[in-house]
Amino acid sequence: MKAARVIATVSCLAISSALALASEPTPYPYPTPEPIAETRPAVDGVNGKMSFAGAGGDVDGYGMAGSVTAPLGNRFGFQLDGAAAEVNVQAYDDIPVYATGAHLFWRDPSRGLLGIYGDYTHVDVGNGFIFFTAAIEGALYLGRFSIDGLVGLKGGETAETGFHNQLHVTYYPTDNLSLCLGHSYSFGHHNFSLGSKWALGGSSGVTPSLFAAGLADADGHRAFVGGVNSTLETETRHSYSFTERPTRGVMWRQKATRKTIKR
Repeated sequence: MKAARVIATVSCLAISSALALASEPTPYPYPTPEPIAETRPAVDGVNGKMSFAGAGGDVDGYGMAGSVTAPLGNRFGFQLDGAAAEVNVQAYDDIPVYATGAHLFWRDPSRGLLGIYGDYTHVDVGNGFIFFTAAIEGALYLGRFSIDGLVGLKGGETAETGFHNQLHVTYYPTDNLSLCLGHSYSFGHHNFSLGSKWALGGSSGVTPSLFAAGLADADGHRAFVGGVNSTLETETRHSYSFTERPTRGVMWRQKATRKTIKR
């Protein structure tokens, strides 16, 4: 069904891009002291993130997303994502869309990440459409650049299961600003995104930021997403920097310093 594919492609494009951009790490907007040598864990304590976004264009609507990340020993971690939105696509109005995802990963903060990823999306229109992703994900940390992505399968009740991939290249011109270029392929179609995120600074374990992105697919569908998110931290943590970042979610890349911040 063409309508189902359009709804799936455009709404999932908007939601997944918003999730990916919203989950980019928010830096602390102050200078980082000289590092000291110490073992860096994959995830430095339990942390979370909450995002609120609106979209316009060929898909419009609003929604919210959240993530919780926890360490599993020193070198492994687990992250759980969730999102809910209400979107309008073509002749379909007020469509509820729900998504959840999970990451299980190994991570070296000085080099990168390797893990497995899965998600489930429900588009509540008609009798409902269900879509899923199962993939391997990875990331490389290259100073003020980072590359992250995944390769796997994507399918659903109304779409044939096939090859799926995502790739994001992010550059941090300053410690408070990120610029991200993305590409994904699913259901036989190419999708593109271009976005940015700006840290506002914060205290007491809460760090807010603003994000915006332009989205497009090869069929000519266009959308724009923008919103605000906030990182929530509950434990004593080290200073962090955009130049040492994680990938996909609230998995901060630690820069060990002599200065610690009590949360």
